[in-house]
Amino acid sequence: GVQYNGKYYAYPSLLEPSTMLFYRNDLLETYGGVSEVPTNWTDFVSLLETIKTNITNASVKGLYPFDVPKGIALGWGSWGLQMSSTGGLALTDDWTTSRVTNAGYTQLASLWQTLYADRLVPLSSGVYTEIINDLCLGKLVMTTAGSWSIATVLNEYPDLVDQIGISAMPTFDGNQNQATATNGGWVYVISSECQNKELAAEVIKFLVAGDIEMPLEYFKGASYSKAAPRISVAAAIQAELLTQDTVPSEWISVVSSVASYAPMEPIYPWDVSVAVSSMLENVALGNDIASEIALANTTIINLIQSNNLPNNNPRK
Repeated sequence: GVQYNGKYYAYPSLLEPSTMLFYRNDLLETYGGVSEVPTNWTDFVSLLETIKTNITNASVKGLYPFDVPKGIALGWGSWGLQMSSTGGLALTDDWTTSRVTNAGYTQLASLWQTLYADRLVPLSSGVYTEIINDLCLGKLVMTTAGSWSIATVLNEYPDLVDQIGISAMPTFDGNQNQATATNGGWVYVISSECQNKELAAEVIKFLVAGDIEMPLEYFKGASYSKAAPRISVAAAIQAELLTQDTVPSEWISVVSSVASYAPMEPIYPWDVSVAVSSMLENVALGNDIASEIALANTTIINLIQSNNLPNNNPRK
């Protein structure tokens, strides 16, 4: 999780994919006429169009085909989409160059514009971290959501467990064996002002790096909605799944698969992500894509220069 001068100072206590696809099997069958979700965006959008048409023909109100992160959440909820679309994020790894002129960003912006122009997603939504509620309440057929939403479904909507499907996010080439999300950056750290760093380290070791029963208890309590970074704990979770019937095993397999490809969250300044989310929001309003990408590119270049980012990159 944290590396400096070739040494690791922290590793994740858990892996929590930020962007996955959740869908209602019953609504997908009713309005889409399918039981499986396409893995590429072209076919996925075509399915959304079909769902929208059938919802309209059935005179159903308040039901949308899909939903995506909005507002602040779009800044971090789009990281996985950026990686699968462009092979990276808005900055090069050395923080010297903006990447938003990469053709993949034009594809992503075009997708975003289509989703809104064709009313395939609602214009406004609640908080992204709670977006799964709209799916469970029958307001959405499909939605992006974080893996933590599994716990919400199990705890608050147990009667819907058999009607919920989960998969990795679609990609432009249909290949989901790549980064389609980031893993939440959750780590334990020891303050430099700690009076007894050795004992503090023992506490952390006890919580996450000792007897596997301790972290296993946490993953059980979280309804296995997060993946384990330790091989032994991950194996113990898989063994538990064979003897429990509370959490669908395919859900856990998808979370583990997405987490295995997902990197940790980027550590460059948040303003870079705001530039990308603003670009996506503006094209969603119908603004010219090339102009908005050019504006985002200029903004990021200015951030690189004003913050001297190449010389402030701790991972260079």
